[in-house]
Amino acid sequence: MTTNEVKPKRPVLEACLFLVIVILVGVIAILFIIPGSKTQEQEPQDASISLGDEAVLYNGGNNILVAVDEASFDDLVRAVVIEDTLGIVELMADGKVFRVESRTRVKLIDRALTKTKVRILEGDFMGASGWVPFEWVRNK
Repeated sequence: MTTNEVKPKRPVLEACLFLVIVILVGVIAILFIIPGSKTQEQEPQDASISLGDEAVLYNGGNNILVAVDEASFDDLVRAVVIEDTLGIVELMADGKVFRVESRTRVKLIDRALTKTKVRILEGDFMGASGWVPFEWVRNK
């Protein structure tokens, strides 16, 4: 290449990838970072839900993020608290977090101090298990 030739600024593939990332970040911000409306029905958590019981996931919004393991749950909570949208996208892209709809049926399979492990009983992730905040687990 001579000194008079100009290098291409950005290949089309890189431009498309950048556009996809920007769109994903926007969607994640809208769906997960912005809390549900306070005018929506707020249901109290039922302390009588026990391991092995069926319940539903509900957080006041339309979507629930489920972490596949406890370490991913901690990473997800940290990303949400500091509003790290790209961090949430990365967790989803790495398969450490997945999304289900609010009111998805689940079975409680483990419990810790601030989180509950559930098995998804319907939808695209039926059969998968993961961790959610205990406050999001409600009686059916």
